[in-house]
Amino acid sequence: MKLTIVSVRIRDGSYLANSIRQLQNEGYDISVEDYDYGDIDNNPDTLSSFLDSLDSTDFLYIWVSGNLEYFKNYSIALKKASRMSIPTFIFNASRERADEHRGTFPYPDPDYEILYNYALLGGSSNFRGIGFWILNNIAGEKNELPEPQIPPGQGVYKPGCTDVSFETHIP
Repeated sequence: MKLTIVSVRIRDGSYLANSIRQLQNEGYDISVEDYDYGDIDNNPDTLSSFLDSLDSTDFLYIWVSGNLEYFKNYSIALKKASRMSIPTFIFNASRERADEHRGTFPYPDPDYEILYNYALLGGSSNFRGIGFWILNNIAGEKNELPEPQIPPGQGVYKPGCTDVSFETHIP
């Protein structure tokens, strides 16, 4: 089971890929290839590699900040994904922009909603949820899906202090 991710104007689009790799390390039958739109658009070899990778892709995830049109080769990617019947989820924090591409995702609204909420909230638990959803719906597994959740804060900021644990600073 292979997931391909394209990050469009995302500073570090590897968060989702890292969560998927963690699932793979735990023994789940899932692999991931991740690409940055700038590399695809500016390097013909990367474009070729990306398009070739779609030949073995089971699910395409495009993570967008702003307009999808920043990714100059998006129409080529979507045409190939459509021709090969690759389910494609296009996430944008602007719900209106995400919904413009709802037709690329051939699953019912509840599935769209849970993936959208996982992506919107972010964090390792939610990104693992995306992986489990893909394993269940594409690979036919039966993993429990976590409820989308707001990730906890990472600690407390106190100038000059290197310990950021809540326990130390909040009674």
